[in-house]
Amino acid sequence: MYSFAYDQATATLVGIYSGESSTDEDFLRDQAAGRRLLDEAARLQKAAVWIVQMDADHRRPTAAQRQIIVDGRKTTDPTARLYLAIVNSSMLIRGAVNAVNWISPLPPTQLCCCVPTFDHALLWAERQRGELLPVLRKLFAEARRR
Repeated sequence: MYSFAYDQATATLVGIYSGESSTDEDFLRDQAAGRRLLDEAARLQKAAVWIVQMDADHRRPTAAQRQIIVDGRKTTDPTARLYLAIVNSSMLIRGAVNAVNWISPLPPTQLCCCVPTFDHALLWAERQRGELLPVLRKLFAEARRR
């Protein structure tokens, strides 16, 4: 299952993959939400902050779902300003994300990190944007309730 919460004024989005697994449609919804976030951030002339958490008991993405992620990455405007934090407790998944970013780096206007906890992601995002983002905790709680 995928749920998310978005704050238009701050151009921030928190998405959570919870439960045992998610559908391809969940991954498509995630990518669509990210595109809307980037569009709004550009309009506001802000760098977007997007945190995606995959809970520990959630199955790893299937090949089709990984392709959805790759396609989303390929179609993202390379001039879009984005700080993307992926939260996953698995060292294997974090290592794989870091390897992908090393082999196929993002454009200079986009940064991605993969961290073990939401708190790590929050601190990283605040450091990147140069401002406190208490809205991220609110969005996390809202996405968790959905």
